[in-house]
Amino acid sequence: ELSNLGAFNDKKYYDLVAKRLNIPNITEKRAQELFRLTQEAQKYPEGSQERNLMTTKALNILAEEAPLGFMDVLDAYRYQNILSGPRSNERNFFWNDATASFFIPTRMFFEATLDLLKAGIFGQQRRTYISQVPVYLKELFNSIPAGSQQAVRAWKGELPMENPDLTQLKFARLRKEYPKLTLVTRMLESADQFFQTMISRAYSASYQSVGMGKTEADELG
Repeated sequence: ELSNLGAFNDKKYYDLVAKRLNIPNITEKRAQELFRLTQEAQKYPEGSQERNLMTTKALNILAEEAPLGFMDVLDAYRYQNILSGPRSNERNFFWNDATASFFIPTRMFFEATLDLLKAGIFGQQRRTYISQVPVYLKELFNSIPAGSQQAVRAWKGELPMENPDLTQLKFARLRKEYPKLTLVTRMLESADQFFQTMISRAYSASYQSVGMGKTEADELG
């Protein structure tokens, strides 16, 4: 949390906060850098690219301090072997693609059809429309470049961690020190980010096509 990291501005809190975050004691130089980054991050709105970049840099510093033992490297090696078969990535890509391009628009179509019937029979207010489906599919295709950019960021470890804990910090350090041991995991994560970005933008466009504001549509997407 940025509030916890902000305590690195005062030496007397170094050990306390380091213990709270399950990392070793932080040097004064590291602590000051963490404090600078977290204070800079809070100048930008939540979810902005600038805030995410600052937060990621701060977490990467913490990751460098995260204790990394022999068992952590061994576990990464074992996990890599489990997922190393080509079918792991093939299945992941196939199901992501099927979900984005078939299952979601199909569900949208049937939900809109059912909504139309309820409106005609019971006079209920319409919430979904069949016209949203082609809008969704069009934006899904148009979002390929944005999805590709997000996939590259995921591959490079540039995306901010959600609810970072010691496990994620260790993975970030493994990514840097033993990149070959995180190869398959990064491939899976990149594919997930690729499709999640496209789906989110496509959903948002479909909501906006029926009069919803962009901010609300982005949140639902």
